[in-house]
Amino acid sequence: MKAVFFVRGVDHSLDPLTRLIPKAMAPLLNHPMLEYYILQVKKAGIEDIKIILHNFPEQVERYFKDGKRCGVRISYSLEKEVYGDFRALRKIRSSLDAPFIFNDADFFTFINWEKTIGEHKASRKMLSVV
Repeated sequence: MKAVFFVRGVDHSLDPLTRLIPKAMAPLLNHPMLEYYILQVKKAGIEDIKIILHNFPEQVERYFKDGKRCGVRISYSLEKEVYGDFRALRKIRSSLDAPFIFNDADFFTFINWEKTIGEHKASRKMLSVV
């Protein structure tokens, strides 16, 4: 099972902060929002993560690198233009050889990842959008 996070990074609701960093890297208690998602899915048993990047991709890659610091494996895909969630997924579908959950990481929400992942596994579907 895998997790895919989409980090568009463009949002004017957090101006001027998001003029300098992607929204998912906005600090929350001294850690990027995205780090909380990564640690939560790891706690729920997912250690293979793909991050789709758009705005300021180097900042995400520089911070998370290959994911070892968080105890996961992270790979990246770059979207030069943002066309939408499913077009981004279509680009990386060859690397999605197992069931996966998909989340737009530009929005911080409180998700019970263990329950969500459990429901996804029980459904036996290839994709769940969170």
